[in-house]
Amino acid sequence: SHATIIGLGGIGTWVAQGLMLAGVGKFTLVDPDTVELSNLNRQCLFTLLDVGKPKAETIAGKFVQIDSSIQARVLQKKILNKEDCIDAACEASLIVNCADDPQTDAINRIVTEAGHALNIPHILCGGYDGHLSFLGPTIIPGKSACWYCYEHALDQQLDRAGYQHLQVTPSHIQGGNIGVISAITANYHVLEGIKVLTGFAPPTMINRAAEIDFLTFGINFRNFKKRKNCFLCGQKRKEKTNE
Repeated sequence: SHATIIGLGGIGTWVAQGLMLAGVGKFTLVDPDTVELSNLNRQCLFTLLDVGKPKAETIAGKFVQIDSSIQARVLQKKILNKEDCIDAACEASLIVNCADDPQTDAINRIVTEAGHALNIPHILCGGYDGHLSFLGPTIIPGKSACWYCYEHALDQQLDRAGYQHLQVTPSHIQGGNIGVISAITANYHVLEGIKVLTGFAPPTMINRAAEIDFLTFGINFRNFKKRKNCFLCGQKRKEKTNE
């Protein structure tokens, strides 16, 4: 299998390590950043000796130290549009998005459009904030709903609930985090990726997303459906493709 992993931070490093240890033999590792000292509390595979080095190149080197047969293509760049993503993922069996820059919603739109263009399954990983983490959907082009369907369903649910977002922490203040939360969140996605690649069990996160509360260990699943009029995955796209 060949996994393209976009974003090698608190989620992406654990996803990369988990898929590598599970036996994935080829990787495309995409990240524009270098290792910083502040990364070391929550990102695996890096050490003090790696500070200042490119993240993607460093992880590729660590993989070879564990298994010399692993092949890794390194892209030290930021995914800014669908064409960038298609270039990064064109040979992949699975795309896993772990990036949050530009904003998580924006990069997920880019990845799901590229995944549908390439007909490649993709997992849109969630992240974490304080004691909560988000498990994103698994998308199988032609079978499941896409990220746009999830956003539409979420907007409708929040409207019905009269939800209003309250910004509790000023955006210029960065809080700390517990590394184990990033590891647990990431490894849920790793197991989902193994299901997609091997078929040993049906993927759990098709047409659903979830939120984990680490104070109670509760998981709240939110199901959503493919919209017939979705421009990306719905009936209109199918009709246009057949033309």
